[in-house]
Amino acid sequence: MREIISTQQEWQPGKKILSVLGPTASGKTALALSLADACVEKGLKPAILVSVDAVAVYQKLDIGSAKPSGAERENYQWLGLDLVSCGERLTASDYLKVLKEDVLKALEACHPVIFVGGSFFYERMLVDGPAPGAASDESYLQQLMAQKLEEVFEQLRKKEPDIGEWIHPNDEYRVHRYADLILRQGLSLADLKNSNNAPFDSDTQTLVLNATKVAPDSHYLTRIDQMFESGWIEEVKNLRKEFSDESWGLKTIGYEQVVRHLAGQTSFEECRQEVLIAHRQLAKKQRTWLRGLSSRFQDTF
Repeated sequence: MREIISTQQEWQPGKKILSVLGPTASGKTALALSLADACVEKGLKPAILVSVDAVAVYQKLDIGSAKPSGAERENYQWLGLDLVSCGERLTASDYLKVLKEDVLKALEACHPVIFVGGSFFYERMLVDGPAPGAASDESYLQQLMAQKLEEVFEQLRKKEPDIGEWIHPNDEYRVHRYADLILRQGLSLADLKNSNNAPFDSDTQTLVLNATKVAPDSHYLTRIDQMFESGWIEEVKNLRKEFSDESWGLKTIGYEQVVRHLAGQTSFEECRQEVLIAHRQLAKKQRTWLRGLSSRFQDTF
């Protein structure tokens, strides 16, 4: 069961999992680390931090994912980082399969457990478990791929007017997956939102940062410029020597835009602006999801 809390003092470490959520660049990791420090100060076992980030799961995607590094990585116990290579696909169900046993061991050993990140499909999988519905039908997916993505999304929208608050119309994988679930299998959006096959017995308390606050572009640009200054371009150059531009990892937010620049399709400044737009769009989608959480549980935002 999920409970929304409004302050970090409400968390009950050792009794309930904590999920720290917020839009990109909202300070989630810094808060999670401070809470982990507080656990030690209280004489509890070291907290286990679980990264809930769809880019940080890829090995060698370090700078553009803002993955914990240095002391942040060495001084804390992390799960959910570097799970697959850049060329591998990792679905939300795969993510749960990889992490479930280690999270269970941490809970059984009475370690406080903190989920932290902004990839809500991964977070929902950890908290609520798999959504209802069978695997997608390959022949049906082929039919969907023969159509324009906006046409498929419009079919979904006619069936479920609020679908845009749940998935992004340009997210090909999820548009096709939800089309299979809703249009082919006959499930409703309510079925998918309210399912509960929780993989862990412990209840989850959820602490949300900046669910309604829209950050200025300068906020994102500061972070983006730090990534470039830290060698992001060189990181992607090295990845392209080993993996194709169509690799799963190189199609993630930020990396896709840098790949376009290195392929000669954009100037550096155009790339920088495209990364900014991608981060801004991601933050908007995350805020929509977080507001949806509040409406399902309690109005704390």
